[in-house]
Amino acid sequence: MLSVDVISEKYGVEQAAVVLICRVFVGTASTEALNAFLREYSIDWWSLYRVIAKNKIRPVAYHVLQSVDVPTDVKQQLKRDRLSLAINCAEHQQELLKLLNVLKQQGIDAVPYKGLAFAHAFYKDHTLREFVDIDLLINPSTAPDLQKLIDIITPFGYLPMYVLSPGMKRVILENTCEFYFDKYVNGQRKFHVEIQWLAHHPVFELHKKLSNQQLFQDPAVLNLGNTDVKVLNTESHFVTMLLHHGLRENWNSLKYMLDLAMILQNGEPDMKVVTVITREYKFNKVLLSGSQLLNELLGVGGNLSPATQTDPTPYIDVLLSGKKKQRTSWQKQVSVLRNTDDITGKAKLTFKLAKYMFQPSVEDIRYYRLPERWHFLYFFVKFIRLSSEKFKSTS
Repeated sequence: MLSVDVISEKYGVEQAAVVLICRVFVGTASTEALNAFLREYSIDWWSLYRVIAKNKIRPVAYHVLQSVDVPTDVKQQLKRDRLSLAINCAEHQQELLKLLNVLKQQGIDAVPYKGLAFAHAFYKDHTLREFVDIDLLINPSTAPDLQKLIDIITPFGYLPMYVLSPGMKRVILENTCEFYFDKYVNGQRKFHVEIQWLAHHPVFELHKKLSNQQLFQDPAVLNLGNTDVKVLNTESHFVTMLLHHGLRENWNSLKYMLDLAMILQNGEPDMKVVTVITREYKFNKVLLSGSQLLNELLGVGGNLSPATQTDPTPYIDVLLSGKKKQRTSWQKQVSVLRNTDDITGKAKLTFKLAKYMFQPSVEDIRYYRLPERWHFLYFFVKFIRLSSEKFKSTS
């Protein structure tokens, strides 16, 4: 486990303090050690708060810092945050149950994951995890076409991400993994719902599709608001977390590290089941990098570390430097290819990407609509659209 003194010297005392807060939460450091660190170093308390907020772990920080000597104004701010997020959690739970009931009445097989479901299952106290979305995986074989799904959801006050135009539905289903809806109250967005027919992007992330039907096998049951709700089992939830937190987001937040620690400590996933999937779909590198990063930062998951080690330093630099930059699409794709296990997987994924260049995206269709027989020309439309957007962004 990386020394907090080393973290402090390289990344700053506030970053080190936040890592130590996370260690106390997962049980690999003591409250006494945290108190001693905070007394030894000169802390910029509002800088510490900003690091906590940036990593989206305010409820965890408040939970840990209640018994620690912290300036009253900082502690009161964290308390207000915790209360606000708890109210948000209760509202999202009520809305989630309503949506699940609506979809069930229409015969649509849907399960919540990430967000509220993950917090309930693995944090035990679901108010300890920050989240803003309602994420639903659906079994596509039970779902109507996309327009009918829009017709089901919108009467409940939701606005769809797009008004479908000719040719757009097929593009959305083939070249994306989700469709989202927003509900506004008094001009402010209240709920953001993502309905996903895949837990990963069908073009950019895996060399072949990992179906929701496979993830839905042997589901678990979670009691939410005195209602039994079908959810993913521990292993499937672990896999979806690897896909989102690791493959897509590159382990760039301490919240993701805490999620990994919580599912290992409270869910105890069968790693043989998990690795069968990660190896078949060629993202086992994501599991290995995540486990090594978790062991270095929080001292959890050491038994997952493989015989062949990879250097977690680049991930730690991004996570703790405080200088996270918005990655370009190209940088994200290079990262995914780097995390694809072998040359066969990389080649298949590269072929999918090359093929995609001659297919329209939703933004291409919105930019310029072509008859379906001329869709191969979207290779040139993409170039014109992206060049135009880059010009606008630099002018």
